[in-house]
This record gives sequence, structure tokens and C-alpha cells, in this order.
Amino acid sequence: MRTVCRKTGLTGVTFIPFVIRVPFGIELVGRLATAYPDTIVGLKDSSGDWTNNESLLKEYPQLEIFPGSEAFLLKALRLGGTGCITATGGANPKGIREVFDRWQTDEADDLQDRISEIRKTIQRYPLIPAMKAMVSHFHDDPAWRTLAPPLLPLPPEAAGSLFADLAAIKFQIEPR
Repeated sequence: MRTVCRKTGLTGVTFIPFVIRVPFGIELVGRLATAYPDTIVGLKDSSGDWTNNESLLKEYPQLEIFPGSEAFLLKALRLGGTGCITATGGANPKGIREVFDRWQTDEADDLQDRISEIRKTIQRYPLIPAMKAMVSHFHDDPAWRTLAPPLLPLPPEAAGSLFADLAAIKFQIEPR
């Protein structure tokens, strides 16, 4: 990793355990941040583990820490987090932005509950196929259902269930 950082000028680290399949402890983050303070300036943690995000936020306040899901956004902001980098940001940008903008207000917890409800509904399905199906459905554009291999479109029955689940929580993607 040192060689990659030195040769690429990397300015952040993305931690996606299910992709890298290599343990990546918070101690390594500290060693990298200390060794390369002008290079390692932030980290996106897609572990899905709040405890890991929380440890990073508390241990390395000098780094820009981004949880990989809006489900942790409010808790992260309250600990000095920068925001979040999330796959579902394209489906619910307004709701996520409201939490970011209003995290210190009385309604922040309710706003967080709403974006978490939406996220939990979407992630019951394969995330990327579900997102593409949603955009296709709400914008009436079948081209959005196209996925690159190895991903496959959400089967019609699953898409129907997703749309019913979204309707049940009164959510739809806003028009362009």
C-alpha cells in the first residue's frame, strides 16, 4: 500500500471489505495517516459496521471520514464526520442533504429516521439492480434497467415488490 500511495498520489482510502477481502484495521489507517499526512487525508468506510466508523471518527479526527451509507450520517456528523458517500445518494439526494444541512436542529433525528427507512427498503434487494430499476421506473426510461456484467437487472417480480415497498413508505424519486 505504501508503494501505491507514493506512486499514485492517493488522497483517500476506500475501505470495502467484501471487495478487498483483506483485513484492514484502524491501526493501519493510523500508520498510513502518520506516514503520509499529505496523502492520506480521508477515508470512506463501507464496512457497514457502525462500530468501525465510530472508532475511525474518534481515533482520527484529522481525517475526513465518510461512512459508506446514509444510515450512519447523523451519528457520524455528531462525531465530526464529513458526510457520507452512498450508493443510494442518487435515489434520495434531497433527504440525505436535509440531514447534512440540518443535523444540529431538533428535527435531525426524524430526518435521519426517514432516510434510514428508505435505505433499508432499497437494500432488501440487490442494491445496484434495485437502484437502476427505480430510476427506470420513476423516470419511465427502460434504458436505465441495463446493467454491465456480472450484474443482472432486477427480475420483474422483485421490481414490482420493490415499487410496492417504496409506495408503502410513500417514497418516489423526484422528477428531473
